[in-house]
Amino acid sequence: MSVLKKAANRLLFEWQRNVTSIPKRNFSINLVTAFLKNKKAIGTKRLGNINIDKHAEDLKENGYTKFGIVLNEQEINGLKQYLKDLPVYNTYKPQDRFTMDSVPEDCHVASFDEQNLVKNELILDLVNDESLLEIARRTLGATPTVSEVGGWWSFAGKKKAKDAQLFHRDVDDFKFLKLFIYLTDVTKDTGPHIYVAKSHNKNLATKLKRYTDEEVDTLLGKENVLSFEEPKGSVFLVNTYGMHKGLLPVTDNRLLIQIEYSTLPLYVRKYAPVKLNRDVSKLDPYVNRLIVDFK
Repeated sequence: MSVLKKAANRLLFEWQRNVTSIPKRNFSINLVTAFLKNKKAIGTKRLGNINIDKHAEDLKENGYTKFGIVLNEQEINGLKQYLKDLPVYNTYKPQDRFTMDSVPEDCHVASFDEQNLVKNELILDLVNDESLLEIARRTLGATPTVSEVGGWWSFAGKKKAKDAQLFHRDVDDFKFLKLFIYLTDVTKDTGPHIYVAKSHNKNLATKLKRYTDEEVDTLLGKENVLSFEEPKGSVFLVNTYGMHKGLLPVTDNRLLIQIEYSTLPLYVRKYAPVKLNRDVSKLDPYVNRLIVDFK
């Protein structure tokens, strides 16, 4: 990457990170997306026929939309088997690497390497569902870029919530969405995703910091705080500029996959596209350019 491009990327990242007023942020988003590609992407048909208009409207109005149970028992077990022996790392100490049978006591969250997740055909087919990509395009105002493919275990039995387990807003890009795929049953005691409905459009609590439950209840309304308690195989899409957190698991560990769709590459990431031993004709080269090597 040229020095000029690096400088431009840094400027864009700092710009979006420091514009916290929602009206000014929306103005910036419209300015940036005016220069970006905005065409319907090709993709898989993993989700079948879903109501794209309704899901796009739900995202616009509430900041999230749910697709219900998308993966069956066999697919979930297959994914768990694939992930079982992969190396993981402490999300908050990336230099600490280990296997799932030797997790350090102080590790709250153990993440998988992106390249290993991208190599899984089922994960990549879900990432590239054409209906999901169209919902993302309509919401972002540009053809989506898959800027992150993540997955992690959140461990139960920890005494205190940490980092993303506290309320916050994400500022990964000017505009972005995150797809959550639960691979374990998630109840109130096993670390549900907590989201404040409509907070993506509320010009309150926009300072970049961790917020207490009391602050969120006061500023954004306790009645808007939702707990995504869903069975394994469930999938939902969220605008995580809206206020959210991952609740600390109490009784059992939680496993999920998370995909990010954004307008631009994430400045903080260093990308290493993966060469795949599979048919990539249904994968949009623009959408997947950061994660798949099409050469």
